[in-house]
Amino acid sequence: MACVAGRRVAQELLTSAAMPKAREALQLGLVDDVVPSSDLMAAAEKRMVKMLKVPSNGYAVTKAALRNDLAIAWDAYMPAEIETVYAILSSKECVNALGRVKARLSSGSTSQKAKL
Repeated sequence: MACVAGRRVAQELLTSAAMPKAREALQLGLVDDVVPSSDLMAAAEKRMVKMLKVPSNGYAVTKAALRNDLAIAWDAYMPAEIETVYAILSSKECVNALGRVKARLSSGSTSQKAKL
């Protein structure tokens, strides 16, 4: 997301769990197009036909080249990410919060007002 929308936008969306509206997502480059729901299938089919015209080996090479830097950076960061995620998920606060979520889901309650 940071590569497409920029680090500042990605950080804001990810840390706030914000879901941009369709037009905003289009402006940010997160989606390719916005169409009315009545035109969705026709637009998807048109996009699919266009994508199928691109030779698959050319598409794969281009995609790999564009993502190579990301893959290298992600691979280098992975050990630190694993440690960080483990520390967060095993923290008392997270374990307690997940326990409350599990209890709520197990209760069969569909109320959005259930306190987590």
